Amino acid sequence: MPEFPTAPEPRPTEVMRVPETRQLRITWRDGHVTLYPYDLLREMCPCAGCGEARKHGQKFQRGTLPAFVPFEPNSVQLVGNYAVQFQWNDAHDTGIYSFRLLRDHCPCGDCAAARA
Repeated sequence: MPEFPTAPEPRPTEVMRVPETRQLRITWRDGHVTLYPYDLLREMCPCAGCGEARKHGQKFQRGTLPAFVPFEPNSVQLVGNYAVQFQWNDAHDTGIYSFRLLRDHCPCGDCAAARA
């Protein structure tokens, strides 16, 4: 069976919260810098519950967080060498965001154009 070349796994050199702009900044090994708005990250939560809700056209649950309170991560932790996990202020903490998922969903103009 032939072997197919695979793209190297994306790896960050820095993962940093930028609370004043409500974003997470990731600097990737190739030098690309991505700014992820907190709302985008919360909406793209890859956990089973959020994925099931999206599959049925439903919005994720806000837990006990009132609608007027913006999403904020209480903490951001690395998971091994492949992902980050957030503890959100709505008490949601089950989503593990792989570096591949994050890089594939970079919201910058160049990456969005390349996906189109």
